Amino acid sequence: MGRPITDVATDLLFSALPGAVAQVLRVVHELQVHQIELEMQNEELRRVRDELEASLAPEDRDRAREAGFDAHLPKPPGLDAVNAVLAKDA
Repeated sequence: MGRPITDVATDLLFSALPGAVAQVLRVVHELQVHQIELEMQNEELRRVRDELEASLAPEDRDRAREAGFDAHLPKPPGLDAVNAVLAKDA
């Protein structure tokens, strides 16, 4: 089977443009594809997280929240996220 028609069309478009412009557009295209892949992975992770939370016994869910699980921040945390947690505890 050959390459997808969208790849062929993209190559034709980029080959018709001046070198630097074509290179920039190719990088932008690759970043857009990567962003879509990351968004799909994020959706899958959220779905799995929701399934795990739903499978917890209510007392386990309560203990996790009491232990501060609801305030978990990814590293590095954004300033807005830190301020929201601090405001909640104030």
